[in-house]
Amino acid sequence: MVELKNKEIMKLQNNNKLKKRILNFIFIAACLLAAGLLAACSSSLSNSVDMSNERFLQNVSNPPQQASYLISVETLADFRADQALILKGPNKSQLTGDAGILVEREIRSALSNRGFRVTPDAPLILTGAVKKWQANVSSGLPAKVESEADLLIEVLSPANKLIYKANYNGLAAESHPSLNEQDFKNSLSRAMSEALAQLFEDKELLSLLKTF
Repeated sequence: MVELKNKEIMKLQNNNKLKKRILNFIFIAACLLAAGLLAACSSSLSNSVDMSNERFLQNVSNPPQQASYLISVETLADFRADQALILKGPNKSQLTGDAGILVEREIRSALSNRGFRVTPDAPLILTGAVKKWQANVSSGLPAKVESEADLLIEVLSPANKLIYKANYNGLAAESHPSLNEQDFKNSLSRAMSEALAQLFEDKELLSLLKTF
């Protein structure tokens, strides 16, 4: 009887040791995983970010065969109060190049794809400004990036008078255990895409552009 009890005690002790080993293994694995994720989330930013290869709008599926309307497009001014394109704690990345030129390129391409001929001799002038374009990155588990694009668009008459003015705002957000610089660029692209999509969904603006 005594021998049986001793065997049971030893068995319980062995089980407890095994449980402790398993718990220790799980704890160490969790720590290593967390450390790896935090390292990924805290990766350094480049000093500058090139967005010139990004495209923000898709072409329409059935573009007009012939341009029916004339429009002049000027480079949008860069009115961003904070020139940092990406903010991540104390770290900042600047945009390589000019934000206004990038947006002008997309607007020109989209107008051409929608039946307009972009020419400096057109009676109407479309101009404006990039008021905001920025991604804010927060570390943690999961990491999060929130981006915003804010555009001001103005239309000038043949007499160079302001006849239309509107703001278009795009937002994008993403959470993931590990985010890198390409994820930040993708988020910025989605925010700008949304702002530009609102522009080309503005029926009042498009009707005005087709009246001259």
